[in-house]
Amino acid sequence: MIYRPLRHPDGPPQPQVEYKLRRFVNDYVAPPKTATKLSIAVQTFERMRDEIAEMGARTPHELMRAVEV
Repeated sequence: MIYRPLRHPDGPPQPQVEYKLRRFVNDYVAPPKTATKLSIAVQTFERMRDEIAEMGARTPHELMRAVEV
């Protein structure tokens, strides 16, 4: 749902969530790829679904950034 972050203004901010996602991609998905690293990445992304769903936004600009994640 696009407006969900506005319902959680005190949720994790978009920059924090995006930083974590980028870090995991750089650590586990970037070359050289191995089955173990990709498996860890999948597990990590599944755990982060809740954090992404709880991401907060207080302004329309923050909402736009949250939707981009």
